[in-house]
Amino acid sequence: MERIEKQWPATPESRRTAMLALSSLGMALAAESPGLPAEPDQAIMAFHRGMSVATAIRDKDPNNALAVEDLMMMRSHLGAALAVSHPAEGIAALESARDEILTYSGRHPDDFNIQKTLTDVYNDLGQTQRLSHRPELALQQHLAALKLADRILADSPADGISGKARVIALIRAANDELDLGRLPPALARLDLAQKDLSKMVRSTPADASLSELTAEAGRIRAEAQKNFAKNSSESRLSH
Repeated sequence: MERIEKQWPATPESRRTAMLALSSLGMALAAESPGLPAEPDQAIMAFHRGMSVATAIRDKDPNNALAVEDLMMMRSHLGAALAVSHPAEGIAALESARDEILTYSGRHPDDFNIQKTLTDVYNDLGQTQRLSHRPELALQQHLAALKLADRILADSPADGISGKARVIALIRAANDELDLGRLPPALARLDLAQKDLSKMVRSTPADASLSELTAEAGRIRAEAQKNFAKNSSESRLSH
C-alpha cells in the first residue's frame, strides 16, 4: 500500500486499507505465542502510524462515521499496546479511548461495532489496572465489560466476538476478586466462564483461543483452591 501511494494519488479506500494493515501488524507484534515473543515497542510504532493514517482520513471527512470509528479503534489498540510496557501511558490512553467511545455511543446507541470496541477497552483497562495493583478499579472495568457484552448478546446471542469478550471479563473479574481475597465470588465467575466456554468449544472446536481461555480458567481455579486450602490450614494451626 505504501508503494501504491507513492505511484498514484491516495484515495480514502487505499488509505483505509493501509490503516487496517497497520492495525493487523500491530496486533500481530503485540501478541505472544510459543517461539515468537511479543514486540510491544514495534507494536506501538505500528499503531502510531495507523493512528496518523486514521486521523488524516477522519480530518478529510469529519462526517464519515466509519472514519471516526476506525480512529477510535486505533486509539484503543494503541492504549492496549502501551499498557504492556508503559502502564501509566496505557491507562491514560485507554481512559481517553473509553470516554471518547462512550460519548460517541451516546449519540449512536445502536452501533454494536463500536460497542464491541468499548468492551475490549474495558477489558484492557481492567487488566492494566490489575497489573498496576489496583484490583478494585480493575474489577469495576471488568464488570463494565461484562455488562456491555451481556447487552450485545441479548440482541445477538450468536455473536462470537462478544461471547469471547464476556468470558475474558469473567475470568479477569475472578482474578480481581481473588486479589481482593474473595474466593466464593471468584469461583462463581469462573463457573460462568467455564460454562460459556464449554458451549463455545462445542460450536467452534478449531478456535485455539478458546482452548487457551479454558486452560487459563482451569489454572486460576486450581491455584485459588490450593491457596485457599493452604491459608485455611495455616489458620487452623495458628489457633
